[in-house]
Amino acid sequence: MNNIKVEDLQNKMLEMLLYFDEFCRENSLKYYVCGGCLIGVVRHKGFIPWDDDIDVVLPRKDFNKMIEVFKRDYSDKYSIANVETMENYPLMTTRLMLKGTKFVEEPLKNLKCELGIFLDIYPYDNIPDSDEELKKQAKRAWFWSKVLILRHVAFPVL
Repeated sequence: MNNIKVEDLQNKMLEMLLYFDEFCRENSLKYYVCGGCLIGVVRHKGFIPWDDDIDVVLPRKDFNKMIEVFKRDYSDKYSIANVETMENYPLMTTRLMLKGTKFVEEPLKNLKCELGIFLDIYPYDNIPDSDEELKKQAKRAWFWSKVLILRHVAFPVL
């Protein structure tokens, strides 16, 4: 993790999340913590001790507005990383990255991307009502996310 203590990284990400929370309130955007971040809040009353990211999800229309406003009004402090903004970006997630920082996870160390301390941000799209269709959608999303990673990461780490 670039010789940074996980606690220092978590503290910087928490600062980013608090800023993100304020931003969302000011812009009437709904968001939720999810994934390992949510597990950490519930199980550890904070971060999972070894966790090196924060995951948030927004409804699609709020996600799109958030991207637009950050690009327009906050590009001096933050950058948006996703497949649309970064040629070699291998993930299906969008990252809100703090400019002036550098943080590269081990599996991504050989990428030709400028990566920094980030929040992982997911859009929350409509999902099928039927469990069968939901499972099909989840399998397709999982498969294509792995293909995207393999396209850019020569030696993926499990």
